[in-house]
Amino acid sequence: PVDAAEAGVSAFAEGEGVGVVLRFAQFYAPDSDHVQTWAKAFARRVNPLVGAADAYTSFVGADAAGRAVVAALDVASGVYNVADDDPVTRAEAGAAVAAAIGTKPPRRLPVPMGLASRVNPGAEVLARSQRISNRRFKEATGWQPDHAGADGLAAAIAAVRS
Repeated sequence: PVDAAEAGVSAFAEGEGVGVVLRFAQFYAPDSDHVQTWAKAFARRVNPLVGAADAYTSFVGADAAGRAVVAALDVASGVYNVADDDPVTRAEAGAAVAAAIGTKPPRRLPVPMGLASRVNPGAEVLARSQRISNRRFKEATGWQPDHAGADGLAAAIAAVRS
């Protein structure tokens, strides 16, 4: 579905239209259901991020993502990544969240992919190492994320915990 959508945007842009695709990193916000669920897991020292501990993941705050959509209204046709600065490993994300909520880093419990896929059909995609660069979008628009690494996610989870 993603490939088809991007191909459609590309075809539109080949005409006289402007076609923009925004590829977002994992969203976070203190009031989102998944961040509230993650906060409970991190408090129990379980890292809820699916995938290998040394694989990379990228995040973007909901407010920054909203500003990115507005910034994209004036950008040239293309495919752009929208993420916080500095992707981190899942282990680094767990350590950042633990520090923010004042607990020990989470234990890394392997989640069988079959189970993860039943709970979340997109788990296989989320388990991949996803080192996303926002450089091209920032250069094209002047947009800036609010955070780097896992700092925004850690702050969102700390807000849920307080």
